[in-house]
Amino acid sequence: MEIINGILLLIFCIGIFWSFYRLRRISRIIAEAQKMESVGRLAGGVAHDFNNMLAGICSAAGYIKLHLDKDSELHRYVDIISDSCTRASHLTAQLLMFSRTASDSTMRIDVHAGLEETIYLLRHGLPPDINVEVSAKAQKHIVCGYPDAFHNLIINLGLNSRDSMPQGGTIRILTDNVTLSRSEIKRMVLPASPGEFLHLCVSDTGSGIPKEILSKIFDPFFTTKAEGEGTGLGLPAVYGIVKRHNGTLKIETSPAGTDFHVYLPLAPADSKLPLYHARTSCRLPGSLNYRILIVDDEPVLLEVLKAVLEEYGADVVCADNGSEALEIYQDSPESFDLIMLDVIMKAPDGIAVYHVLRGISPCAKVVFMSGYNEDTVLNDILQNDNNAVFISKPYQIPDILDKVSRLLGKN
Repeated sequence: MEIINGILLLIFCIGIFWSFYRLRRISRIIAEAQKMESVGRLAGGVAHDFNNMLAGICSAAGYIKLHLDKDSELHRYVDIISDSCTRASHLTAQLLMFSRTASDSTMRIDVHAGLEETIYLLRHGLPPDINVEVSAKAQKHIVCGYPDAFHNLIINLGLNSRDSMPQGGTIRILTDNVTLSRSEIKRMVLPASPGEFLHLCVSDTGSGIPKEILSKIFDPFFTTKAEGEGTGLGLPAVYGIVKRHNGTLKIETSPAGTDFHVYLPLAPADSKLPLYHARTSCRLPGSLNYRILIVDDEPVLLEVLKAVLEEYGADVVCADNGSEALEIYQDSPESFDLIMLDVIMKAPDGIAVYHVLRGISPCAKVVFMSGYNEDTVLNDILQNDNNAVFISKPYQIPDILDKVSRLLGKN
């Protein structure tokens, strides 16, 4: 009897210990999720205003460039301004990876084709003493996701590997297919559904990650670099991108180097999503002989965008709020060929204005503009409305002219 009681007591103690262990693990997962969610809200709060400022600078620089002589030495300085704006917007984009928002649409991505495109860019950011080796072995390499985010994932992992090898070395990028069980996923950084995954491994021959900081590498703004040499957003952005794609990841590190293992769910065989193709350079339109209504609460953006579109022959009407825009449009809806809407404004915002416009003109062509989008309603609109497109701030003038002319050219 004493033996049975002892066994029962042991089982009870093991159960208590296991419950305590599970509770601590769940608490850590919840705390991590809440931390990342808080950073996402913080990023969203500043991104719109910050990108609005950058859009004003970038579009003004583009407008100046339109008026420069072809051989002017000032082209170089205008390009410096535009490139600086682009780099600044990338910092915001990295921070926004913590939330599950995006201005681009979900597509099928051929990871191997994407690797080819992205590694070409990565090599330009590496010193000559770092070599890149690629071994694309995955038989199935189509995933569903966001092309810009996927490129960002590879670039950030590659640059992180670069920083771990100040004396040079090798970055190896491998793909293959794996099937992960529920028990295997439990040992990884992010929760995911078991099944078949595309496995992407980015490894380096650096000195590894010290054990005492391993738990901090995905914390926003955590960096071991000297002040001014890093933002601490690269690996947190990787975390956000993988989470956004319903994937998971793990890290293996030793004094001989570090392996980042990323697991992304494969696209369903019957997926109807469009297949991503690498971008081609956009073309400038010959002329825009159309009437366009621009709605934006930033006076600088209104002024510059109006000047640019008028430069290409457009008849432009401006409104600095949604109510004024609706009054203008309702007077003569048939006279406008295109409406350009800032998404985030004082009520009525861009989404509300869009719905009123659709009630008046079901086929009106609409361009949404924003430095940040946290509204899933907008993503649904862009998925289902062929006469609506999105332009992310800060925008380059050639990009906005290209999108506007393509939308106006649709029947």
